[in-house]
Amino acid sequence: MPTKKKGSIYLILSVIGILGGYVSIANSKAFNDSKSKSANPSNVVSLYKSASSALAEKKYSHAVDKYERMIAEHPFGPLSKQALLDLSYAYINAWKMDDAQVIANRFIRLYPNDPNLDYAHYLRGVALNLSTIGSFRRYTPIKMEEYNVDYAFKTFDAFSTMLLLFPDSAYAVDAYYRMIASRNVIAANELHVADYYMKREAYLAAINRANEIVKNYNKTPVLEFALGILIESYKKLNLPVLAKENIQVLKSHFPKTTLLNTSGEFVGYRHYKDVNPSLLNIITFGLVDVKQKRKSKK
Repeated sequence: MPTKKKGSIYLILSVIGILGGYVSIANSKAFNDSKSKSANPSNVVSLYKSASSALAEKKYSHAVDKYERMIAEHPFGPLSKQALLDLSYAYINAWKMDDAQVIANRFIRLYPNDPNLDYAHYLRGVALNLSTIGSFRRYTPIKMEEYNVDYAFKTFDAFSTMLLLFPDSAYAVDAYYRMIASRNVIAANELHVADYYMKREAYLAAINRANEIVKNYNKTPVLEFALGILIESYKKLNLPVLAKENIQVLKSHFPKTTLLNTSGEFVGYRHYKDVNPSLLNIITFGLVDVKQKRKSKK
């Protein structure tokens, strides 16, 4: 009786083994067929043409999907290399700036000697540049000081690197102007902060910010107003000599400035009539605002 049971078990195991073998062979064949189809050069070309067509038609979301699939299935090769650049461009137009930067950085890392390396650097800079606005603010009017200053710094650095490496690039002129625009954003942000300190009567802090513009961003449109802040602050702090020095600088650089009258006298930078900060507000540079309540007399 035990012998019969053993024989039955062996028979069942043999059948399972045979069936498993058939399944394994079938799966292997299906996998090989799939792999063969994916590796087929004509399939690569077909995917690339389809993606490029979507990109040309400005169907950026479709182009992104197709390029992503192609790169996933064919990570290496001449067309896949070009597909990385196209995908970064498609991401930018689909307003996916972080993804565009990742792909551009991947190209720079994988192909450091490629003839199109300057374009990869350019795409990275453009993605950073557009990130200063933000995906939602692009639909509404936005002041320069409201741009994302962190991305402005990154944009400036990215384009500086590109122009240093590829001064004769076909994208050099546009990169230069974007770099200048980023510098203007940084300077405008400095002025915005200085204005905030002026509003809070924190004149020393305002002077520090204005001096930052004068020293490092003196070719930006906000230089005139930075000098105005310096003059106003020095006058408020009863430092007439420093105020006079900056008035001379203002006269020489901006002879038609509205901050001086026809006699060359300073008329004031800006007045904030709506602010009457507390002592604690002034000491903490506006970080703490405690409004003292006055008791009404009965």
